[in-house]
Amino acid sequence: MKEIVYTQVYRIISAVTAVSFFLPVIILLVKRMWKHREFTWFACYWLIGGIINLIDILGLADTIGGSWVNRAYNLFEAPFMLTVLYFTSQNKTIRKALIRVFVIFMTAELLTTSITRLHAITETVMVGLGTLIILTFIIWEIISYLVKIEHSHFEKVMQFVYAGLIFEYGISIITFIFSYIYPPPPNKDYTDNYILYDISIIITIALASWGFISYGEKQKKPPQKPPARKRNKDEEFMFI
Repeated sequence: MKEIVYTQVYRIISAVTAVSFFLPVIILLVKRMWKHREFTWFACYWLIGGIINLIDILGLADTIGGSWVNRAYNLFEAPFMLTVLYFTSQNKTIRKALIRVFVIFMTAELLTTSITRLHAITETVMVGLGTLIILTFIIWEIISYLVKIEHSHFEKVMQFVYAGLIFEYGISIITFIFSYIYPPPPNKDYTDNYILYDISIIITIALASWGFISYGEKQKKPPQKPPARKRNKDEEFMFI
């Protein structure tokens, strides 16, 4: 009985996750916010993740083509996120660091992949290293926002996005450990890891979506004109 309930809960969470991946793009289209480059980059990141997730849901991950697509995504997710962070960061120091790390990481990844022919150990090392690098830059971004005394509305929205991402990549470290380094025994599957990952995605996209919606509502409100200043009697006497 418990296994049946557990399976049903997993299916519900998987379905919610599958829809969540496409939610940021839908919000940008409905709110007509696709001109905001920063939001569009993050929405595209989750859109690609949603497409890869559909491959798993449709059972195509077990095919040769689906398996290679999944492995390629695992390897190039970190470089793509580095690109997203570069085009969305407002900090020049972080942007410079992102360029250097991107070049070094991509070079190392391409060399090791070509030499080892995408060996499982190579994939494990590069995925783990990429996750740590992304998590480091996200923490750096959050710290750069926190040290400011005042924040614009856009910066407040980005804090929602980065808060979600730090949660997602923090959970990714845990799922990485129990998927690659300490995988479950042969008689068990990866369902626990999948549920944990799916929940992190749902929370992450919920935070980012709330930020997108709040920014869109703020943009709709027309700027309020300052109230007309009334003259006092002394000013009227001086004017006469």
